[in-house]
Amino acid sequence: MISKKYIDQKANDAATSPKNDTPMPTEEQKKSGAYKKGHLNLYGLSISIENPKGSTRSGTDRNGKKWSIKLKNHYGYIKGNNIGKDGDPIDVFLGENPESDKVFMVNQLSLGKDKNVFDEHKALLGFDSLSSAVKGYLQNYESDWDKKGMIDSVVQTNIVDFKSWLNSGNLKKPFRGFLK
Repeated sequence: MISKKYIDQKANDAATSPKNDTPMPTEEQKKSGAYKKGHLNLYGLSISIENPKGSTRSGTDRNGKKWSIKLKNHYGYIKGNNIGKDGDPIDVFLGENPESDKVFMVNQLSLGKDKNVFDEHKALLGFDSLSSAVKGYLQNYESDWDKKGMIDSVVQTNIVDFKSWLNSGNLKKPFRGFLK
């Protein structure tokens, strides 16, 4: 099994890491995705880390409000043809236990004019329990994120069923579980 130390080293290859000398990406590079990311293979999934733990993730929301948060977990996406409802690959947060075969899927809702409409998935890998996964997810957002009603549901599955869903499930709808 892959070690936490190896994951941390690979994640910190990203240009957004405070632990290397790579120039920080510009806003244009962040929007286009054209900057150095950390890359690793975990559970047979190719994962790109955009922001490692300890880096600052920032942007502008749909209403034009700027936001910024220091991440408590590595954040990126699963590489491949797994395009979600938002038009991007499935996002992922990595927890502290790479040996956990549990996957927690957050069905995230949208802010703004389409409030309370399914927006995208956030996959949480490397977490041991539902409570630790939800805590990990919320730590990576504004302190009132849960009060804004951003979570439709969180569904637990395992890595085998998750990979099956990535390959043949409906990635445009909320994850409710996956049966082969």
